[in-house]
Amino acid sequence: MRREEIGQKEMIKKMPYRIRFEPRKAYGVSMVSGFEEDLDGTCNPNTKEIKIRAGMGDKATLSALTHEVIHLISFEKNLNLTESQVLGLEIGLFKILELNKDYVKLIYELLGKRK
Repeated sequence: MRREEIGQKEMIKKMPYRIRFEPRKAYGVSMVSGFEEDLDGTCNPNTKEIKIRAGMGDKATLSALTHEVIHLISFEKNLNLTESQVLGLEIGLFKILELNKDYVKLIYELLGKRK
């Protein structure tokens, strides 16, 4: 039990407090308890907030955040994605990022360079 608590505290520290979708526009991100049992997160385009259920494992938390970021993109770009489409993109994108660490590293390297 002690390891779970330490893991959760670390996740809270590492979780971004915002996700930017334009240079000066962002959604706030927070971890909260009290969600319905089948709900791991929410994305509210009106309040510009993403909430992720606290207490999940690392992969589940990251997967839920990825899912809600896809909702953010759908809202902000007026894509009107269905929940099924968001779920499919979440699973596919999460798996690609998980299996291709060199790709993720390249993204950070190239996007991290200042022009």
